[in-house]
Amino acid sequence: MEGYAGGQGTSTGDLPAGGGGGASEVGESAPDNSTAGDGGDGLANTIRTGASVTYAGGGGGGGSPSATPGTGGAGGGGNGGTTPTVGAVNSGGGGGGANVDNGTGAAGGSGIVVVKFAAGAFGGYNNMTLVSNATTSEAVPTKGDIVLTYTNGIGTATINTDIKAYISRDNGTTYTQFTLADQGDTGGHTILTAHDLDVSAQPSGSSMRYKVETLNQSGSKATRIQAVSLGWS
Repeated sequence: MEGYAGGQGTSTGDLPAGGGGGASEVGESAPDNSTAGDGGDGLANTIRTGASVTYAGGGGGGGSPSATPGTGGAGGGGNGGTTPTVGAVNSGGGGGGANVDNGTGAAGGSGIVVVKFAAGAFGGYNNMTLVSNATTSEAVPTKGDIVLTYTNGIGTATINTDIKAYISRDNGTTYTQFTLADQGDTGGHTILTAHDLDVSAQPSGSSMRYKVETLNQSGSKATRIQAVSLGWS
């Protein structure tokens, strides 16, 4: 974020100073010989809260004790004067300018760093396809079995809709879907099983794989797979 220049003061009258520059505009120059300039306004965005928030306003100018001090710019800028105010906390606003007999202006406000991640970059919810390594069977199987456990991280998964499981005997080229059944819970995990699924229509092979899918995942549904075991005969 780049700031703008401060406004100009005067060297006559009540010696009013110009206001400090803000993130969106220059500070106001002293409008006359008795009035200090206001701080420039900062920039607004909605990243942090979803509502518009302005940051990095300039501080108002000071002058002699009889000068009318400048007001801090929108975005946390401090006011100038006999008792200048500091910039607002976590705004990056400039501090107000002091009157000439005070000597020291107020401190600027602490800054803030707001990091915005692209949707799904962290904490996003995506559908998963989990495929096992191939295991070679001793003979060409005609039936398959599966046991797996899962938990609902968020929401409630529908079996065979949000969780699906498959078996392949030809190294994953062809899959046949199991019809999973709920067998109760263990240690907080739900047990799903399917037995004696006919795979004889698949191309003949002995390179066995399972595939488990989680579907329809979102901020209101997150399904977690804990363990999977595949069998065949």
